[in-house]
This record gives sequence, C-alpha cells and structure tokens, in this order.
Amino acid sequence: MIIGEEQWSERIDWDQDGTANASDCAPHDAAVAVPSWWLDGDGDGVGGGAERVQGCEAPVGYVAETGDCDDSEPSVYPGAVELCDGLDNDCNGEEDDAEHTNPWYTDEVCRLELEDARTVLVGEQAGDNAGRHLSHPFDHDGDGLMDVFTAGPSWGEDDAGRGYVLYGPLPEGEVDLGDSDATFEGQPDDRLARRLAAGDLDGDGADELAVTALRRDHSVAKDGVVFIYAGGTRLDGVVDESTALATISGSSSWSRLGFDVEFPGDLTGDGTADLLVSSIYDEDNLGVVYLMAGPLSDGDTTEAAATITGVFEGSQLGTRLYPLGDLD
Repeated sequence: MIIGEEQWSERIDWDQDGTANASDCAPHDAAVAVPSWWLDGDGDGVGGGAERVQGCEAPVGYVAETGDCDDSEPSVYPGAVELCDGLDNDCNGEEDDAEHTNPWYTDEVCRLELEDARTVLVGEQAGDNAGRHLSHPFDHDGDGLMDVFTAGPSWGEDDAGRGYVLYGPLPEGEVDLGDSDATFEGQPDDRLARRLAAGDLDGDGADELAVTALRRDHSVAKDGVVFIYAGGTRLDGVVDESTALATISGSSSWSRLGFDVEFPGDLTGDGTADLLVSSIYDEDNLGVVYLMAGPLSDGDTTEAAATITGVFEGSQLGTRLYPLGDLD
C-alpha cells in the first residue's frame, strides 16, 4: 500500500509527543503541547470555560486564560478591581468587598468616591450644618419613589433650624437645599430637625415624618417638641406646624425632648405602629427613652406607654436610637 504525502504527515510524529506533525505546534519539541483556547464571551480577556478548542492559533473570540465567573459582564474576571456595583468583580466569591480597608471598620467594606456622587445636596448658607442628619430612604407621598429628608439645624437666627424634603427622583448634579420641595422652619434656638425620622404609622404605604425641635419652649422652658406629619400627600413650601398629625412634648423644664426619634414599628403588640423618642437630659442626665403608643395624638411624655431610664451617672441613655426589627 502506498500512502500519499498528506496521509504521511498526518501519521508521522517526529518528537513522539502523541501529536502528528501536521497538528503539532512544535513538531521537534515534545515539551510543547497544543494549547487550549477558551471562548471569551464578554471580551474582557478571560474565558468563561463554556467552550474550548485546541490549536496553534487562537480562533477569533477565544483567549488563552479561563476562569471568568461571569462571561457576560466585562468588568468581572479574576484579578479585576472590585467596584461598588453589586457584582463580584474579582471572582473571589464576595460582592463589593473593597480593595482597601476602611479604618473605621474591622472588615473590608465597599467605599464609594465622593466625586462620583450622582447628586450633591448643598446647604443654603455657611454654618447651617446641612446634612447633620439624614433620614433613611422613605416614600412620603406614596408614589413608589424614594424621597430625601435632611436638615440644617443651625440655619437662621440663633440656630432656628430647618428641615428639607426632596421628592424623588432627585436630579443629577448639585442641588441647593433652598430649592427643596418642602421645608420645616424652626423658631430661634429651636435647633429644628437636628434629628429626623420617617416610618409608616398607618400601613397605607406612605411614610409619616417626625421632626424634632430640641430646644422649643412648648409648655415649660426647653421641654422640646416632636412634630409628626402624615404621609400620603406632597408637602409644598414652608410647612405650617398647625398641620402636624401630632405634637409630643417633654414633661419637665430643660428636658429637651427629641435628642433622637425613631419609628420602631409595633412594640406594644396591638397592631398599631408606635414612636420612640428620647431625652438624654431627663433624670439628671441618666437619659430616658419614651415609648409613645400609637395611634399618636397631641400629648407629652407623661403619657408614655413605657420608659427606659439610664442607670449610670451621666449615661445620657437615648443618644441614638436604632430600629432593629423583629429579633426573635
């Protein structure tokens, strides 16, 4: 039997590496194997492992490296820079784990760059302390879009204070808080809106708002006031305090009620949402947290359903309140 030159090249293996010369990328070097190439679906230089071919040259769309954990996303591949985008960019099994460590935390956290902010809220004038407090995301008007509630407690004459409501969606770029959709204005020395809160008291899907006037003279000197405003409609312009759903004050001189305020949900177990408000100066600076049972109405802290008082001198219990949800 006589074989042709083409058949001969398909059979002969000069370096005895198991690959015939016709397919061998280095027919005289047994140490050189035929490389594998992996389909790179997203063009990031790393294949996802779904498709492999072998040959001396890479076909179009194939690369030498594999291990991409998401071959449809170009920013995701082993060794990629981790971004704050909800993806596991570096394929290490963790989403948004920062490349650098935030010194305020023991674990790595995702750190956004301030210059990358989509929207920047700017106070009206120097010394306002704008942004001293920012409520968690909420929907006040019930339109399904998140709104923003922030403050400038040192705004105006003698730290009267101002609260600002901006209804979503927020515009891009720099926004002057003076152009907010609605504002709450304090009286001299109120320090209005030093603390803010939002939460749905009546279950209608629209969040109520709580605004504190820490140093307001309501019934006695500096007893402090918390104003609750109903959700469900859009506020506009300067909000009249007389429209508040409920006004809750301290019950003693210089209690300065409203150092913090939160909507914790239903703590009394009666199916109606409640309010937590604190005075860190009550009981000779021991501090007291007051549970005001819903439905809320005008009153003072003598009507609290429960109180929690600090036990150490100067402990100022209630400096911060955090709703934890259902722990058990």
